[in-house]
Amino acid sequence: SFLKCRFITTETTSIGIGSDDDDESKHKESENNVSNDNSAAPAHSGGIFTLRFDDEANQLISAGADGFIRWWDYDAIIGNAEVDLDVSLDVSIEMSKEIYIGRNVIVRNISFLDSGGAAADRKFLVQDQHGSLLMASLDGDEPLLVSEFHSGAISGLAVSPIEHIAVTAGADGSVRSWNFLEKTLLSTKQYETGCTAIEWFSSYTDKTNRSILVGFDDGNIRCLYLKKDEFVLRQILRPHTKAIRCISMSKNGQHVATSSDDGTVFIFQCDNNNIESKKVLNPIGFVE
Repeated sequence: SFLKCRFITTETTSIGIGSDDDDESKHKESENNVSNDNSAAPAHSGGIFTLRFDDEANQLISAGADGFIRWWDYDAIIGNAEVDLDVSLDVSIEMSKEIYIGRNVIVRNISFLDSGGAAADRKFLVQDQHGSLLMASLDGDEPLLVSEFHSGAISGLAVSPIEHIAVTAGADGSVRSWNFLEKTLLSTKQYETGCTAIEWFSSYTDKTNRSILVGFDDGNIRCLYLKKDEFVLRQILRPHTKAIRCISMSKNGQHVATSSDDGTVFIFQCDNNNIESKKVLNPIGFVE
């Protein structure tokens, strides 16, 4: 189990060293008689994924799942620490500064850029777990998106039959559309479950050729419509109990088959309704 440093503000309590696994941490604390104040609120809501020392500011920096980057005075930590090697290390510190990177941003890493200017003008790159790279500054300006990409394996690729558009699906749960001529990202849709398969819908059901079927790790299949710069959900079904591995369209576009890790193949009839319809696939049956 990895060890992590837990930061607490002055209004609550102190730093504690504990296991990355909560249950295992409690077990070790009980076993080794480590003293921690469990009533304290942590400095971050969720995991702390990056911890580094800022030489210029003489500050310790923490960042994590809540999208905040926070600075802690290093001298206050060293000067106020009460160390008992047999029990614990406890110190109360105040947060000196914080920057909010954004909603749904999970900060995995930060790296300062050598600006050569004043300390207040320093900029740094932020790696978001969801696949974004952002540039932020100490002056509190809104972070600038540098680039976006999948944060894990790309599990599927589908290309429009009539436009220079490709859609990728990733194990990180994101579905992304791209203009591959201009090399630009058009839209992103994020899900909690990883994507496992993708297929472009035929013109039989969508005359605009902008509907995509995406399979997921939890057995769901979603029909998405690419409307300008966003994905719109047309239908969601759960034919399988495990990950969908393949989605295949018949040549005439009237039937779809899906296969899964649960050992079944489902067959669907496609409706040729208008694009606003929420009824796209009608289950016919399955084989094992």
